[in-house]
Amino acid sequence: MIYKVLKILLIITIIIFFISGFSDSYSSHTIDNIVHVVAIGIDKCDDGQNNMKVSFQFINMSGGNESSSGGETSTIITSINATTINKAINLMNSYIGKELNFSHCKVLVFSKEFAEEGISTEICTLVNDEEIRPSTNIVVSTSDANIYLKNSNPNIEKLVTNYYDTFELTSNFTGYSDDATIGDFYNKMFSSSSANTAILGRTFQNISNSENSSQDSSEGKTSQEWSSSAENSSETSKNNEKNTSGNTEQINTGGASLEITGQRGTQNVGIAVFKNAKYVGQLSEMDSICHLLITNNVDSFIISVPIDEYPDNLLDINVSAIHNSKIKVDTSSNTPNISISVYCEGRILTADKDSNYVDSKILKDISNKSSEILKQHIETYLNKTSREFKTDITGFSNHALSNFLTIKDWENYDWISKYETANFTINVDFDITSSLLFSGN
Repeated sequence: MIYKVLKILLIITIIIFFISGFSDSYSSHTIDNIVHVVAIGIDKCDDGQNNMKVSFQFINMSGGNESSSGGETSTIITSINATTINKAINLMNSYIGKELNFSHCKVLVFSKEFAEEGISTEICTLVNDEEIRPSTNIVVSTSDANIYLKNSNPNIEKLVTNYYDTFELTSNFTGYSDDATIGDFYNKMFSSSSANTAILGRTFQNISNSENSSQDSSEGKTSQEWSSSAENSSETSKNNEKNTSGNTEQINTGGASLEITGQRGTQNVGIAVFKNAKYVGQLSEMDSICHLLITNNVDSFIISVPIDEYPDNLLDINVSAIHNSKIKVDTSSNTPNISISVYCEGRILTADKDSNYVDSKILKDISNKSSEILKQHIETYLNKTSREFKTDITGFSNHALSNFLTIKDWENYDWISKYETANFTINVDFDITSSLLFSGN
């Protein structure tokens, strides 16, 4: 009897297997029915009915650029107005007839205007999506996020995803921007004392759509001239007169103003500062260097030190940290006293035939001057975060916590309000370790 029952169960199992295997089933998760999103842009929407304009950037897998220079792969950007980001995703699924997949999403871009009103809801919504990776970078664009994505075309890499992958790498060896991710942003949102940052993105303005655009029939490429949308627009216009193509921006790196020319219409320089998940201001590239140096998140960077005895009165020095910074926070009074010590070594990059970098006295003078300049920059950065932005993006609160026995004592101290009045003591230990072995005559 038992064998008969087992035989019947086996036959039923086989029948079910064949029915499920050969039936006309449909799964929306097949490769032909999904589309991978590589970037998301969110702007304010002023149509009176919707809260946001959401832009999705896809890779154009159909090609169309196989004959183009370098074999570049084009991207497709589609935007939609909606009341929430979930509704925007659902509407986009219906519009393109495929399911959006975010497992390859590299960048989340907010316009400055949208970020000023707060992005906590959007961050929590996206983090709740299991396809969004914690390593996805967050960018705050000074222009519309849609425009930022349209101009984020790679000028060296073949794929825009490869360009987005360089965000972390470039922040390590330039210090000009932070490697801000959605995972870190989400975690800090639930801290009562820490604050968030994002990458600051800039977009150039197209100044020659009609006059300087030229179509290459063999490659299908368009050459355009761009100008900076930075504050110093008059100076930029003068510099643009010297260029016939490319993108141009004036960037102040703590020394001279530098001109950038290239085919990409975006530049990531500086850090966007948040308080309570709302954008409150931006840090310059030198502020960014100081921020990353104190938080031990930069490998090397370059500073220009004014030295009267050298050509152009400016000496370029490559700086790297030899030890992690040391931070002590005294909360015994209502005014926190914060001491910061950084330990750096520098390598002189500027050289000419009269350079004498073997003389120990000269090297000592350069070390002292470099230490003084870097200390001034750090002081400016700290005063900006405490007095102007009133937000602790450096994470000094993590060092102050050990001064309190209970969480209630810590909450009663009210670190956020106290940080606005904090006193800073800065020590910069700077040593020139390499002189490139140039000696004077």
